[in-house]
Amino acid sequence: KLLSHPLNADSLSTAIAVVVVDLSKPNDCIALAQRWLEVLRQRVHEIKRVNGNAKSSSMDDEAWAEHEDLQTTSSVGLPVIIVGTKFDVFDSSESEVRKTLCRALRFLAHSNRASLCFTASTNEQSVLRFRHLINHYAFRAQRKALASVDHNKCMVVASGCDHFADIGSAPTIKGDATTASNDPMDKWAAACAHYFGPPELPETTGGAADDEDFEGSFPAEPTVDAKRIQKNEELQKLRETMRQRAKEHAAAVA
Repeated sequence: KLLSHPLNADSLSTAIAVVVVDLSKPNDCIALAQRWLEVLRQRVHEIKRVNGNAKSSSMDDEAWAEHEDLQTTSSVGLPVIIVGTKFDVFDSSESEVRKTLCRALRFLAHSNRASLCFTASTNEQSVLRFRHLINHYAFRAQRKALASVDHNKCMVVASGCDHFADIGSAPTIKGDATTASNDPMDKWAAACAHYFGPPELPETTGGAADDEDFEGSFPAEPTVDAKRIQKNEELQKLRETMRQRAKEHAAAVA
């Protein structure tokens, strides 16, 4: 499980996660973000179950200390930035349709006390805002109270700067049984599926953090894949050499 290497008891207090969704594939955004937020939550839970002394970062605590939505939100256990890339492509969608996904992502991010940031290769300001968030968490730089929620522009909402009252309720989709759910997130997901179609993510078998699922979630890259196979083979040879040396050393000592 790849996530167990960078995210462990030693790194948890300083770790930050960036969940990237491709806005040019709006039907996948909500499901993909939900999947990785759950993976992170489970990983943090496992770390604290095994090591009760492991502490999460407290960098967002001040922003949430007196927030009106404190009791109806839940952190995954570390700071998270949900980044929506390719806004310049997504910007060609119909305004009201685009607004639905933007509000859904705001709801998802706010529910998990995460920051939300859209970027576009053609928008330098959006990149600077993302850099500002990274600098805040990685280098403890002072954070601005970022809250730009115009769905016609690259949005950015820092953790603790949004409000459920401002986001509003998901639109009701007639004839969709999912909207009868009591979970507001289900309603937002149903609204996005209505406008953009159902998600087309690869199925997971043993948990989204498994190596196989991680590798299968990306398109084939022949050069990269060949190099990875080569490095895996070199690693196996190194391990075998080390095991052989250990046996020889043990025999010599005996």
